[in-house]
Amino acid sequence: MPGLTALEEARTPELHIALQDGFDHDTVVVRVNGQDVFNTPDVTTRLQLGVARAFVVDVPEGLTDLQIVLPLKNVSESLRLQVSKPLHVGLSVSRDSGVTHRLSSEPFGYL
Repeated sequence: MPGLTALEEARTPELHIALQDGFDHDTVVVRVNGQDVFNTPDVTTRLQLGVARAFVVDVPEGLTDLQIVLPLKNVSESLRLQVSKPLHVGLSVSRDSGVTHRLSSEPFGYL
């Protein structure tokens, strides 16, 4: 098997974060490894698509700490993820269980 090119070695894994169901005019703060990467008011799920916002963050290979905070609802969730290749994280909010997540190596499908 051939070795990695310099470009491939320099790439960092991407963390694809999708704010999915249950967001309703929320202020949302997302932190990766303690750094704010998303801090936006008035985030609302588009019901036709099942997603409010999506964005990509480059992360170092290895363990990554991900935190989502909805300060106006006093809700937060923290995850520790092992990232070695692109990882898709879907985050949703429900009244009963707070923030839930799902992980995928493939992009989530939105219509």
